[in-house]
Amino acid sequence: MASQLDLAQQLLRRATDDQAAASALLEVAGVSNAIVGFHAQQAVEKALKAVLAARAVDFPFSHDLGLLMALCKREGIPISPDLAEADLLSPYGARLR
Repeated sequence: MASQLDLAQQLLRRATDDQAAASALLEVAGVSNAIVGFHAQQAVEKALKAVLAARAVDFPFSHDLGLLMALCKREGIPISPDLAEADLLSPYGARLR
């Protein structure tokens, strides 16, 4: 069974892949905002979950970035000001798919 650190590393690799996909697709004509938004949301979600896993904090199966950020804050994990409006991406995670 994978350790929490292994899980964190796996999630971070996948977050990096989603961020790269969102960046690459942003400039492709014909690719909708929904597709870019999905990958952006997934990148943030997986990065937040990676931090939580690295700190051995249980997290819910949820695409709600606001919930995950609140969990980080509750656990004393600082959230970058760059993510202040990241919850706007939450609908792209599941509801709009």
